[in-house]
Amino acid sequence: MRIAGAILAITIITVPAVFGSPASAFLLPEERAEYMACDPNTFSMSRSIVDPRERALRYSYAIHGALDTPTPGYGYELTRDFPAGENNPLVQHLRLKLTAPEGIVTQVIGTVEIDETTILPNINTERVVITIEKSFNWGPEKITCVLPYE
Repeated sequence: MRIAGAILAITIITVPAVFGSPASAFLLPEERAEYMACDPNTFSMSRSIVDPRERALRYSYAIHGALDTPTPGYGYELTRDFPAGENNPLVQHLRLKLTAPEGIVTQVIGTVEIDETTILPNINTERVVITIEKSFNWGPEKITCVLPYE
């Protein structure tokens, strides 16, 4: 049995190695989130790289959880915090300010759901401390989240 000559077609695709072009997406490592252990454990935090192509890497931190409040309708604002005397570069500080509803409200325990993402500049962060600013005197005073050591 004899096989007649075969034609082999070869297609060459060139992918430019220029960051910022759509083709560069094939050159980047897959993004993965790292999960942090939080206290109280009703909260969870994860971090992931914002853009691996940046020269100075930044992480996006996502915090999820809930806090009991004296009444329904509380809101919140999460901001960076710079406490006096704290200069450990491995620890980032945030402030969670709870704001009470205005007007007449029911006197029953409520819950505020925290679902926030913030970007922090230091990639070496091992611990995130969130101080809770509130007008009532019960519940946690702070949330501490740490990266687990492998």
